[in-house]
Amino acid sequence: MRKIAKILLLAFCLSFFCSCGAQTEKEESFDLDFGSSENGNSIDLSGAELDFAVIIDQLTNMSIEGNILGYTQDTLFAEQARNRIAEVEKELNCAIVLDNKATANNFNLESAAGSSYCDIIMCNSNDTQKWAKTGFLTGFSTLSEFIDFKDSDKWGKPNLLEVSFYVDDVYGVIPALWPELSYVSFGYPLVANVDLINSLGVSDPREYVDDKTWNWDRFKEELVKCTVDLGTETVYGMATTYPYMSQMFLRSNGVTFAQQGEDGSVICGFYTEPGMRALEYINEIYNGEYAYCCFKYGHENATISMENFVNGFGCYTFTPAHCIFGVSGDISTYMENYAVLPTPYGPDVEPGYNGGLYHSQYYFVSIPKLSDLNDAAAIAVNAIFEPFEGLETFEDIKDFMARNYFFDRRDADWFFEMRNNAVLNYDYQTGFASRKIPEEICVGNTTVTELLEKYKDQMNSIIEETVAPMLSVYDVIWN
Repeated sequence: MRKIAKILLLAFCLSFFCSCGAQTEKEESFDLDFGSSENGNSIDLSGAELDFAVIIDQLTNMSIEGNILGYTQDTLFAEQARNRIAEVEKELNCAIVLDNKATANNFNLESAAGSSYCDIIMCNSNDTQKWAKTGFLTGFSTLSEFIDFKDSDKWGKPNLLEVSFYVDDVYGVIPALWPELSYVSFGYPLVANVDLINSLGVSDPREYVDDKTWNWDRFKEELVKCTVDLGTETVYGMATTYPYMSQMFLRSNGVTFAQQGEDGSVICGFYTEPGMRALEYINEIYNGEYAYCCFKYGHENATISMENFVNGFGCYTFTPAHCIFGVSGDISTYMENYAVLPTPYGPDVEPGYNGGLYHSQYYFVSIPKLSDLNDAAAIAVNAIFEPFEGLETFEDIKDFMARNYFFDRRDADWFFEMRNNAVLNYDYQTGFASRKIPEEICVGNTTVTELLEKYKDQMNSIIEETVAPMLSVYDVIWN
């Protein structure tokens, strides 16, 4: 495979020490020794054993068996991660025990019983805020002496950490300088099957993005041109999961679930004029004049919709980034030529507007509160997720991924711009109530006005009770 071959070619510039850490019995209490270790470091963890629970979700049908801190087994980055663990064990005089059989349910049960399940946990952020509320996690502001969680280059920008905000602290960080791990946890890029589009005699859509004419009207034209009856089968303009498509068209008109109103208060953006225009547009392309351009089999399921796209049923799809790259990246694994594009922009934003969303961070790192080794865990985490050699900066990583994961460098520019502008859609924090309106405009039978009125009280309650308290953390931590 083209991308894997290129990755292997870079192996000569990504080398690390290999070493073995001593395994010692874990103590109930632990005192840090900031004197020099025999290896010359300023910190000696005195042989502490740190249990590192790694809970990686299988997000598609691709196997995640044997992954190393989120990297597919037997790949270059998996090897580098394994080497980094050994290097840190040696340098800090500690033992790091990875547990790939850990589960979120077991962590929850053990913590609820007052037992320490692990000292470090990497997992999907879906439960992070819940665990913060129940006192299972340590706020990173209490560990700032050992880990600079506000270093956004290393640990993620505040907008991407918001999923772990609770009251006045942050309860998870992202390994932002490790390729793949922080770039697959957002949504929902528009991906085009370039080979299929070209076979239909249709132009590469990148040219419209370049000249900033990639707007809603242009997209309708492309849907029509890419919907073709081939006699034995039909190729559709779009094969996508409708909740993600709907949310992205709202986002492409500058609309987010929670945004600041004219009086400075937090409001639901769906009720603004740009929000209503976006909902009307979504209804038009999915249920109205352009509905015949949409392949809807399995459209309620992101994995099925992605597989339909990979199998050539549609020229465009809106999909989570994890379906493109990483351990669950079917698109980069099975497709030969695809483009990653911004969502066509709406009438209420500047030409070229490019925003993203996210509902989870799949490789979130947290420190369990019940562990006796919080400080040592923070020190180890800080050392483990130092950047790999040759990939020390965001620009280094972007350049690496542009050369090895993308078919056109412009795609990388648009992808990373979208990722950096991603905002939380509050799906998991609201039990998916926040996306009822984007969903029902696609599969319901009410007008936009009726739909907004139906959910008005519920959306206001969500903003007041769930969202506003989360947003207050920005002021507490970053102002």
